[in-house]
Amino acid sequence: MSERTEITILGDVCPAWAWRERFIESDIQGLLGDVLPALQESDLVLCNLECPVTEYIKPAVKTGPNLSCKRSDLELLMKAGVNAVSLANNHIRDFGDEGCLDTITLCDELKLPHFGAGANEHDAARPFFFEKNGVRIGFLSFAEKEFNCVGESCAGARLFSPYDSFDAIRNAKENCRFLVVLYHGGIENYEYPSEELRRRCRKMAESGADLVLCQHSHCVGSMERCKNGKILYGQGNFLFGHSDTSTMWNYGLMVKLLIGKDVELKLIGVEAKKEGLQLSNEDVVRGLEQRSERLEDEAFLKSEWLKFCRHKRDEYLPSIYGMGRVLNKLNRMTHGAVVKLLIGRRQEMLAMNLVRCDAHREVLTTIFEDSQER
Repeated sequence: MSERTEITILGDVCPAWAWRERFIESDIQGLLGDVLPALQESDLVLCNLECPVTEYIKPAVKTGPNLSCKRSDLELLMKAGVNAVSLANNHIRDFGDEGCLDTITLCDELKLPHFGAGANEHDAARPFFFEKNGVRIGFLSFAEKEFNCVGESCAGARLFSPYDSFDAIRNAKENCRFLVVLYHGGIENYEYPSEELRRRCRKMAESGADLVLCQHSHCVGSMERCKNGKILYGQGNFLFGHSDTSTMWNYGLMVKLLIGKDVELKLIGVEAKKEGLQLSNEDVVRGLEQRSERLEDEAFLKSEWLKFCRHKRDEYLPSIYGMGRVLNKLNRMTHGAVVKLLIGRRQEMLAMNLVRCDAHREVLTTIFEDSQER
């Protein structure tokens, strides 16, 4: 096999938050700069499209922002070289069934391959296979459950399930030489895997995934080899705009696969500047490599996770106690004083047990979801 197939996998893409004037003016060069050649030389360029493409104006009732983009935005991405999209993410249902179905219909109309979401569970579960130079590469994508659920008669993202996702990976691997799994999950703005995320991704690799790419974290994380596969815990953003407040937000990785007799994996850093995207220096990849070396240090990982969770405590507790935005913000400003004043120790223990116990959490989730449907 003399020819090599080149595949470029991008991180999170959301035109709604990414340099709107560039998209409106169809300014590819201003948007992508020196990143553009790296896309246009590839046989396949795939990204996570983290919003529906729709003109529907009624947002879904949910927490967090309701994101969407326009047909012209998707067409500009295609003109830049994107020729396949994953739709399994936490924003694909931001405009309900209508927004999700509009996206799928438009992708079909534009002959843009898509996977990871569908009009129902069966459609969302279809893998995507790309074949060139006698090599077949498979792609699967899963998302954690938020406001994005697909159902028997409900459009949405393919959700990860320990009961069938690993079987799906094994089945897909039997039909291709190299299998990539895109996993939209984990915690935002954290550069290391939690214990649960690591177990889950390692099981994906053991089930047949040659490469597992964790997206959604909006930061470049760390990487390890497991069995015959590699796991990247945090690919970072590709096109999600520039942030003045978060340095991590502005960096991402393009993952290049060069597949011939052997498979070569290359990581290319990108940086979001105020004016647009550009190739980054080697510090992005070097930082990833340094963090990756710490993955063998279990004590360090536990310490970092505990430190991160303690930092998030003043944000999370008011939400689980239903205190609302004002008290939530006040609690963070006072470093937890509001929760301490209003919530007793016993009530805190009760809330903890409802969340940590699988059975209690299932009851609690059902109660919450039922109350939203009334």
